Formats: sequence, structure tokens, C-alpha cells
Amino acid sequence: MELTPGDIIFVRGMDEHREARRWTRWLVSWLIAKLTSSPYTHAALYIGGGRIVECDVLMPVTIQWLNKYKHYDVIRVIGASQREREKAVSFCLSKIGAGYDYTAVLAIGLERLLRRPVRWPRGDPKRWFCSELVARAWGLAIEKEERVTPGDLKQILEELERGVG
Repeated sequence: MELTPGDIIFVRGMDEHREARRWTRWLVSWLIAKLTSSPYTHAALYIGGGRIVECDVLMPVTIQWLNKYKHYDVIRVIGASQREREKAVSFCLSKIGAGYDYTAVLAIGLERLLRRPVRWPRGDPKRWFCSELVARAWGLAIEKEERVTPGDLKQILEELERGVG
């Protein structure tokens, strides 16, 4: 599939890090995959020209080259207009330099580990984690408290495609 700005990139982190022999990152991806019951451990937004906007541990929201990843799937938001795609890209670009939201990621981990909602302070509106940024760009998570993992986001998009959502 030829990529179009606004396409969502879902990275299969365990495969990515195993192949690159980054064992600490592989372990983190393994933990995310187990807690979220999904092979997808990272999400980014394609902005065109072979580039993505992403937010990853130890770095703020940045523009990166997509070719840094080899193990990913692409989902195109079905029925999205050119204007909606541009709006999603613009949203992500407006967050360049924003910090990583470690608190929200910790809350997700605790919720999944304990299998119940965890009362947690409201997320910092100036900090993001990968799938939260992409979900908000597309209007798929309205409130900052809606913590959407990469697997959750992929499921939401698949349900929308089937007409369930």
C-alpha cells in the first residue's frame, strides 16, 4: 500500500527489537505486549516524504524517518477526507517537542496488571505517549484521561472499519 499522510503506523516492537538485538527494548516491548494483549507496542502518524511523527520513551514528540522501523503495519482511516488527514498531521506537528507522558503509561501498566481501573491524577496536557498522540490527532480519544494503547487504537480502527463503532 502506498502511504498517505495521516496513515497510522503500528510497530510490532518485539520483532523490531529482537532483530536489532536491543534486548532491553525487547523486554519493554514484551511487557507492553503481555499487558495489552497486542503485538503492537508503538504507534506513529505518517506525515509524508517517508517521515512520521512519534513520541517514544526517552524522547519528546519528534519527526523521524519511517525506515527506522522494519516490523510495522499500516492502517488508513477509512472514509477520511483530505482535510481530516491534514488536520491529524497538523495536530501531531503542533506537539513537536512535547515531553513523554510517563505517568499515563505507568497508570496503563497498573490498570492492566491489576485488571481494574486505577484512580490517577489527570494526565499532563503538555505530555504525550505514542498512541495517545495519534488517537487524539484523529479524535478517537477525546479526553486526556482516555488512555489508549497501540492495541486499543488498532481495535478501535478495526471496529470503525466494520461499522461497529
